[in-house]
This record gives sequence, structure tokens and C-alpha cells, in this order.
Amino acid sequence: MIDNYSVSYLLPPVFEKWYPAGTSISLMPMAEAKQISSSGLLYELDGMDLCIGLRTGSSNVTKADGMVKISYESGQLLLMECHD
Repeated sequence: MIDNYSVSYLLPPVFEKWYPAGTSISLMPMAEAKQISSSGLLYELDGMDLCIGLRTGSSNVTKADGMVKISYESGQLLLMECHD
């Protein structure tokens, strides 16, 4: 999905992409996503479960220029790249 402020897409179970430092990123579960791990983000996720309405991964940011890696074991996870 693309709008004036962000690009959002469903992540595969293992995702890697290069981002510049300070890029705003949000992770939103589609119902729930389990055992999420990340690297390259200011607020890292280490085996965390996310559930819509209880806990989401909104308002995160990349730490430095470089690769961001996100993986999860089950469920579905949306990535929002925010450009506002």
C-alpha cells in the first residue's frame, strides 16, 4: 500500500533492506506475529510477540545507515516506511 505519507507491505518471514539512518519504521501485526527479532533498529525486538490492540512495533527508527533485518516465526507482519 502506498499513500502520501508511507509505503506499507507484508513482510516475508525473513526480511533485509538497506536504509539511511533515521528512517521511521513501524511494524504492525496482522492480528498477531510471533517470535519477532530485528537488528538495525533503535528499539530492537528479540523474540517478541506482537498483537494488534495489545502491543505493536510502531514508531521505531533506524540506528545508522545500513541493513535492517527483521524475522518472525509465525503470523503476518506489516512494515510501514514512513515519509512524513
